[in-house]
Parts: sequence; C-alpha cells; structure tokens
Amino acid sequence: MNRISKRITITFVAIISLIPYSCNESANNREKKTTDFKEYRLESNIFFKPHNTADDYENERCFLDLYLPTEQKNFPVIIWFHGGSLERLSKDDKHTRAIGQHFAKKGIAVAIPNYRLSPKVNYPAYIQDTAESFLWVRNNIEKYGGDSSAIFVAGHSAGAYLVMMLGSGAFGVNSNDISGIVNVSGQTLTHYTVRKEKNISDHQNTPLIDDAAPCFHANANSPPIVAICGDDDSYSRKVENIYYIELLEKLGHPDAAYFEIKNRGHWSLIKDLTSAGDTVSSIISDFISEHQSKQTDFDGFPVLRGPYLGQKLPGLTPEIIAPGIISRKGFDDYGITFSRDQKLMLYTCDTIGSDKHNIFFSKLDNSGWTKPLPIPRSSKESIGEPIFSPISNTIYFAQLFINEKNELSPHIMTLNIIQNGWEEPKMLMPGLFASSTNDQTIYVTDVLIGSYPMEKADIVKYEKRGNIYIKRKILNDKINSEYQEFHPFVAQDERFIIFDSNRPGGFGDYDIYISFKDNKNEWGVAINLGPEINSSEYDGVATISTDGKYLFYCHNHDIYWVSVKIIEELQF
Repeated sequence: MNRISKRITITFVAIISLIPYSCNESANNREKKTTDFKEYRLESNIFFKPHNTADDYENERCFLDLYLPTEQKNFPVIIWFHGGSLERLSKDDKHTRAIGQHFAKKGIAVAIPNYRLSPKVNYPAYIQDTAESFLWVRNNIEKYGGDSSAIFVAGHSAGAYLVMMLGSGAFGVNSNDISGIVNVSGQTLTHYTVRKEKNISDHQNTPLIDDAAPCFHANANSPPIVAICGDDDSYSRKVENIYYIELLEKLGHPDAAYFEIKNRGHWSLIKDLTSAGDTVSSIISDFISEHQSKQTDFDGFPVLRGPYLGQKLPGLTPEIIAPGIISRKGFDDYGITFSRDQKLMLYTCDTIGSDKHNIFFSKLDNSGWTKPLPIPRSSKESIGEPIFSPISNTIYFAQLFINEKNELSPHIMTLNIIQNGWEEPKMLMPGLFASSTNDQTIYVTDVLIGSYPMEKADIVKYEKRGNIYIKRKILNDKINSEYQEFHPFVAQDERFIIFDSNRPGGFGDYDIYISFKDNKNEWGVAINLGPEINSSEYDGVATISTDGKYLFYCHNHDIYWVSVKIIEELQF
C-alpha cells in the first residue's frame, strides 16, 4: 500500500434519578399563517402528518413552526424539540420560541414541532412524531429556501432524548439524512417517563437500558453528535452523557464530543442560550458551521440505483467510474471493491498529498446508493485498499501501524460484515494489500518493517492451515524483481495474478502487469498491460470485480474501469 502512508476507558457509574423541570404550556393557536419580522419570517402551525390518517390527538398536537432567515437562501436547518419530560410543554413555550428567533437571525432556519405527550400516548408514539416531522422538513424545506442536505436535529432534556433516538436510524429516518445531532442535557438511558409507562417501580431512580435507550442503539454510523451539560446539572445526567459519548468513541464513532458548561444548570442551559455571547449558542453554531461544510465532501451526491453505482458499463476503453461522484477533483481515490451481491461498495480516499488515508463505504438500499462515509473503527492510523474475499463477507485491508520502535509496521487486517454493522477489525499478517483465492490462499505485498518510503517490496504467498496462515514462499523472479512489486490481485481460481511495479521497461511511473499460470502450475513471465492501461503517470492497485467482468485500477488519483476482456486477450 505505497499509496497510503484514545484509548477509551469507560467506567459505568450507577445512575440516579433526573429531576424534571416544570413550566406552564401556552395555548396553541392552530391557524396556519405567515408573519414577517424585521430579521426573520415565521411560518406557524404547519401540520406535518397526513390528514386522512391522523386521529384527534394528532390533529391537536402535530404542528410545527418554521423560523426562517430573510437575507439568504440555501441556509442550514435545525429541527428543535422542546423538553418537558415527554409529558408537557410545547413549541409555544417562550424559551423555545426564543431559540427559533435567535438562530433565524443568525442565518440558520429552525423548525420547532410539537409531539404527542405521555400519558395520552406511550412509547414510541412521540418518537414516531419526531420522525414524521423530520421527514416533512426534509421533503419541504427547499420550498422555503433551506438546504435539505444540511438538516440538524437538536433538543433540550426530553427533546434531546428524542433526537438521539431519531439519529439511531431505527424509526424510519435514514441517519445519513441527518447532518448532526445536538443533545442538550438529554437522557441517554431509557427515559424515566418511558420507565414509568413500563410500570417500573421507583421509575426515576431505577436506571434501565433497553431498546428505548439511546445507549442501546449506539453505533459508529450514527450522525455527528455534540452533548452539552451544565456543571450544575444533576450528577447522573452528566454521567450518562459522558458514558454515551465514550461508548460511541469506543464503537469507533469518528465525531462525538461532550461539553460541560460552567455555572449552568439543567434549566439555565436553555433559558440563557439566547443571551449575547452565550457559550451553548456558540457551540451549536460552530457545530453546524463545521458539519455543514463537511457536507461539501460529497455535496449534491446524486440518486444512484443499480449495480456498480448505476453507472454505464464500460467496454474495451477505460473510463473513470462515477466521475465527480466517487472519482473527484482534489482527492486521491483508489482501491475500489464491490460485494458479491452488489449492495456494498468500499474504496480508499483522501485529499491529494495527505498521509492519512481512509476507507469509505456506500450501501445500496431502497433509496439508492448512500452517500459515502468512513468505515467505523476505533483506531486512527491510515487504512486503505479494501478488497472482498471471493467466498465470504470478509474484507481485507491494510493498516499502517507505528510499532514500539517508532517504525512503520504495515499489517493486513480483516473486517467482517455482520447483520447490524461491522465487527472490530482483526490483525491477520504483516504486509500491504491482500487478495485471496477460493481455497483462502492469500497473496500479499511483503515489505521491510520500518522502511518508509518502502525500499523493497515483494509478493508472497500464504496458505491456510487450520485457523492459521503460513508463509509459503516469495514468488519467482518472473514476478518479483530487484525493484518494487505491489498490490497482488489473484484470480479466485489462481489462474492469473495482477500487480504493479516500477521495474524498468514500463511506460513511466508504476505500471500494471499480469502473469498467468503455465501448464506446470508455475507463474509465467509478467506481461505489461500496455498503453491502453498504462501511462507515464501512476497506474496501479488493479482488481477484478467479484463477478469477474471488470478491471478496476487507479490512474493519476482517479479510479478507472474497463471490460476484463482487455486482459483475457493477453493470455493467448
């Protein structure tokens, strides 16, 4: 892989009761209307559920208000959910209204929904309302000038509990559609009102984690999240929020943070948020600014359906795959691989010139291919060059460790796909870039530990004996040379091997070569793939699709593909 160059300790503390605050609910005027103010516009009492299926209580509660900036378009959006123990308050509470006004004046739209309350409804009705209000905003905000790709969900106390549950992806909202979560002093265990509904005795003092708890749904693929508590908040509230963020980090979440604000309690976190220079307001604004800009990494990711990202299939002329979508200007993209069922794609990506590469993935679901995200992991080293096993859901990839001697120590890792996500990667063997055959023989680039830039790289073969791999031999001099040989891709039946090398006699930088087995089952002389594939620029990291139809490779920072017929002709 010449293309790429906190420890979390969780201490579980017994969590005690959380004290709800109280406030009178204002009357809800349900007449839909538009009101223009000097610095923002208010669209009030928008019903966000289908009228033909709503019951009387939904017709009473399921409205939202939109606080809209007046001086700009394509603005980000916060959907803010009020607190009140899931039992009281509404969008018309004065402090909640003030939040909408505050951020709209700063150029951030705010949607504030009501939701049904306990005990008139029980879990998960209020979360279902949360999801339906989100979907309404996502589907309609562009009509009001907002950016549907920059929607953040936020809330205080019970409202924060709701947005964390919403971000789990378990309630009909694709978590990729949420740009970030702002949790202001929410309960991350099963909410005590839900415990009350479950008839748990002493429900405020009996902690519970079940499927009604954000902690239960914690996963590395959830949206970026910031948790905010006050130093004068209840001890238990602070502890469970710290626990939740550390749990996310332990699971490999790349973007979870906790803030504890001095001289603030549970209620003053929200009451003082709109004050000039407020710390909580600044944290939220900075979080939105940071993560709205991060959306530009895949800004405007289109709807893609079908195999191979829905792209037109190539012939005998190499073409960039998904130009401007996966292969993008300013990024170093290479090492693409698709699962056998064509529902998962992985590739290596980072900005050109960076030493920290990462593996991104996209899944094919009912809505099409999802926007690429980094694979979840707990380590921070460079990783890259994923490739699927031909016989299982195992993914091989390379990771660049630094050993105890402060030397570069590249290793092959395995990552298994499970029903609900990803297993923690496991170390398999030293080396860079691995591919395997149907009998689980592995070919890998063997490099000198501590050598960087890598002075010598040869291709070696490992055979599986029981549950261990044994290094059998370095391949013969028809493949290896005194120069560098990288990225050995072996056919499933071991009929041929493709690799790249900087040996003399090529077209310039690294070129891609192929060797076929002869009638004695020995590797034949390596053949340069020729000017149709190779050039004076870098050409390498070549693989064959799992269906055996296409050759993928990297040319000068972009991913190309071509019909595999272009190499089949070289065997004869």
